[in-house]
Amino acid sequence: MIKTILSILFVIYELSSGSNRLLLQGGPPAEAATPSSNAGGNGALPWSSPNNNNAAVAGTPPVILECLLTPPAPGHCAMQTLTVTDPGPEWELKSDGIGATYESIINIDIPPTSTLTELIYLGFTEPYAGAKATVNINNLTGRKIFVGYMDFAEDYAGLDFTVYTGQDVIIPPGNINCDTNKLGVCDNCWIRKNALDIPGVPCLPTPAPTSPPTTASPITAPI
Repeated sequence: MIKTILSILFVIYELSSGSNRLLLQGGPPAEAATPSSNAGGNGALPWSSPNNNNAAVAGTPPVILECLLTPPAPGHCAMQTLTVTDPGPEWELKSDGIGATYESIINIDIPPTSTLTELIYLGFTEPYAGAKATVNINNLTGRKIFVGYMDFAEDYAGLDFTVYTGQDVIIPPGNINCDTNKLGVCDNCWIRKNALDIPGVPCLPTPAPTSPPTTASPITAPI
């Protein structure tokens, strides 16, 4: 009987000592935290060129800067600063997803050595695609560069949108499409040379008022 009691006490002691050793050692090692994804971050943009992240770097820009994803989908372009340096003659901006470049800042840097004569297409073709976005065109060539076509094709696509043309960038009024069949498509949408050019030129000019037709005075025959 005494041997049985002693055996039980010995087992209890061993268990207690083992627990104390674990406590002194800090317990079992914690599992490593799972890294969180950077949804929409600059490391997950939907194009591969290093020339289109948030820093101007050397390299060849892609033919198209294409933003297709709707936030908060991982890899979206919205609320980002995107910089393209030395775009080629076929370069285009296509914002083709709902809110795809919402509230983004898009810098297009054209260096003195560029032979570019035209930015052929800046398109915002889904609802809210370019809403609250800003496009900065930095032309350092000393030559005139034209924007071939700027397109706002869906509801609120150009809401609160601003493009700063800087030096020698020309956007002819006939080269801008604001689809007036869409809701708020170009509300508060402006073309400005710089931040001091207030209010600038509206993307959708207000139609000139039409004068009422004049009525000719009746001719009275002599008596």
